[in-house]
Amino acid sequence: MKTLSIAIPTHNRAHFLKEELDILLPQVLTRKEEIEIIISDNVSTDDTESMIHKYMEIYGDVLFYFRQSVPLDFEDNFDFVIEHSLGEYIYLLGDDDLHSPDFLSVLFRLMDKDYSIIHFNRLVGDEKCSNNSLFDINYEVLEDVCSSSDFIRKLTWKPNFMSSLVFKRECWINGGKLLSEGFYGYRFLGQVYLGATTLSNNCCYYYMPMLIMRNPNRTFAKKFPLFFFVGLSNIFKAVDEYIPGVLDICLYNLHNNKVAHYMHLLSIIQIDKRFYQSKSKEFMPYLCRRQKVAYKLLTSSISNSFLRKLYNFIVKVLYKG
Repeated sequence: MKTLSIAIPTHNRAHFLKEELDILLPQVLTRKEEIEIIISDNVSTDDTESMIHKYMEIYGDVLFYFRQSVPLDFEDNFDFVIEHSLGEYIYLLGDDDLHSPDFLSVLFRLMDKDYSIIHFNRLVGDEKCSNNSLFDINYEVLEDVCSSSDFIRKLTWKPNFMSSLVFKRECWINGGKLLSEGFYGYRFLGQVYLGATTLSNNCCYYYMPMLIMRNPNRTFAKKFPLFFFVGLSNIFKAVDEYIPGVLDICLYNLHNNKVAHYMHLLSIIQIDKRFYQSKSKEFMPYLCRRQKVAYKLLTSSISNSFLRKLYNFIVKVLYKG
């Protein structure tokens, strides 16, 4: 068994993926007996396949490539690439993020401590990785080590960025037995969190940013409010059975932190009103009063141009306050 499987689901990101591999592969070669990279290509129509085959001519002993014959749901592609990996630890990596030159040396030092979950802070940039900002600016220690229960209570959804999360295979397997429906967009996080509740190992939040989160246009942007408000809340509702009180913490953050930002997420609903009208019953239990009002407005028959003006006015008021 390998120590670490870097599992990369990809679709039409050949240029970004090449940049990512150019940083990672030289680090992998220093530990190639312990690491494998598994890539699952979800029927890309760009030059992903030919690009990967060129890398395999050089790195064929650590790099393994699968090309899907029919398109998979993106979360099913996540499952596929993990199922075809062998490592004791799994790193489910997005296909467009950039790592620090010492990423793997830091990661292996942390894995030696037998944590069930390792989560990294990150820089957040645009498509060109410029104008980067630190995601989490508040920290007291470089390595925050705690039980899985305390880890989940403290961080709630911060590890929803999969490229910042490394976890034990045992955590993934155990979590798969506890999965519930409705973890929209974040099934991987729900599986990891549920699995962590079954293990006695500590978890670690490493506050030094170890990668840049690139933000190109996302094909699932229209469904992001569903993922964020319902998918994540459903996860914490399920986890609450094992860590009582964590759903209340999640909802408190959802209702009170970064109000204008969360209202902006809700504003995306106007892009597909019919879809979100059909999901109203799933949203309502997790929204506070002002969010419910916004939801009803955004799924109403009011014109989108007027809604945009109203939204801009509300945001100005919120930020002024």
